[in-house]
Amino acid sequence: NVFYVDGDRNTQIHNATFNNGTGVMRNNIFYNVSSAKTQQVAMDKTKDTWLNNIFYGYEGLFTMREDNFAVDPQFEDPGKAPTDVLLTDGGNMATVHNRSVYDGYKLKAGSPAINAGTFVEGSGKYDFFGNALGILPDIGVYESDTAETESPLELKLCGTMAMDVKADKILDVPKEVTVKELKDQFVC
Repeated sequence: NVFYVDGDRNTQIHNATFNNGTGVMRNNIFYNVSSAKTQQVAMDKTKDTWLNNIFYGYEGLFTMREDNFAVDPQFEDPGKAPTDVLLTDGGNMATVHNRSVYDGYKLKAGSPAINAGTFVEGSGKYDFFGNALGILPDIGVYESDTAETESPLELKLCGTMAMDVKADKILDVPKEVTVKELKDQFVC
């Protein structure tokens, strides 16, 4: 997900009054260019899990947990997406917009968000734009075509092939298996 805050909005990432449950926030980009930024609830005071998120524009507003980043995600052209909803003649909501109007939230080459996410079991196979997700997903809504150079060790095989996954190699891969078939064994 990408959360873009602009204008003079004082938008809180987490509200301390809702502290009865727990949540898991992974691979999100919180991008704040608002002029009304105020102190945020410290992430270390919540029961929620925050992993591999990028926070831009929140520097100094809260204490960040490890495994999160305070960097510019380097979007192509943030803030240019439409905010209106298109309606049909009968007043019912129709398709909001063609996805291309959100191209400004794609990542530039060299973005620190590329291959910096964490694998989320059951998250689906494609990003917002229809690109196949990698084993090491990008943070945000866009999956670049940047090659992945490592694989997370906690990854489980979900297919039917019996292989031995080591820290630096995969053993016992049948010779007739294509790269696509091998990748499909990792991403269900």
